[in-house]
Amino acid sequence: MAAHLGDPFRGTRERRVLGPDESQLALERDVAARAARAAGLSLQDIDLMLVASFPSAGVGVGDAAFLARDLELRCPAWNVESTCSGGLACLQMACSLVSAGQYRRVLVLVSCIYSRACDWSDTLTWFLGDGVGAFVVAAAEPGSGLLAVHAISTAETCGSFRYTVEDVDGSGYRPIIRAGNSSSRALRDTSSRFVRDACLQAVEKAGMTLADVDVFLCNTPLAWYAEFFAQALGVGRERTISTYERYANIGPALMPVNMHAAATSGLLRPGKVALVFTVGTVSTAGAAVLRWGEVAVDPTT
Repeated sequence: MAAHLGDPFRGTRERRVLGPDESQLALERDVAARAARAAGLSLQDIDLMLVASFPSAGVGVGDAAFLARDLELRCPAWNVESTCSGGLACLQMACSLVSAGQYRRVLVLVSCIYSRACDWSDTLTWFLGDGVGAFVVAAAEPGSGLLAVHAISTAETCGSFRYTVEDVDGSGYRPIIRAGNSSSRALRDTSSRFVRDACLQAVEKAGMTLADVDVFLCNTPLAWYAEFFAQALGVGRERTISTYERYANIGPALMPVNMHAAATSGLLRPGKVALVFTVGTVSTAGAAVLRWGEVAVDPTT
């Protein structure tokens, strides 16, 4: 972290945010449709849609039903919320439902539009951005796909961040993200433990050790997080990836975005074993072990 202490933007070089006339739902619709096309499917081939929108376009209700309406889906659409671990929660749920034979093809949409919940005069928001990712879960060849998951509660970080309803710029009242008084201490005391507890348990459940893992992927909410993650597990930084400098902190969307970056860069290839870690403050932390198969990836970002 020391290298970034003198930088008010905390290592951010670029970020993307929705313009005042742009729509969160429109962006989510586009990415969902692109994921289905990459999988060689039409949207009518989807049996279930899981949506982790954090924060959602509206207040009180997630985006799932609105997206299903706009995409003209006939299947059910469910909201799943676990802050920045929403993508991993959706992956585990989708894989379980496909494995149980209840659904064949599950479309997962993960979005984070922090800009709509920012007070730009608050330095907390200077490294927050907007991003959306989507993927389709279907049955995999034996030995590939999801091998194991381990999730733990992060309830001890309650109070680290909160949403308040404020009118910060005269445009009207809306939810605003704020840091709690104890956020630094809570994250300092728990971050390394969450990484090790979730990841070591996941690889053990998969019948593996860290030496069997080829690629280590984590949410990268800060410029130094990938290096911290690698050090916590005692693995080489070159086996991880970070999109932080390009996108800043895009919350739960970091999981699909970093996986996409690893796949398109060649770091993640068929047959490779990946360990995916996400941490959501005031929710859950979790790790998943996957053997990457023949996965179709949309080449655009």
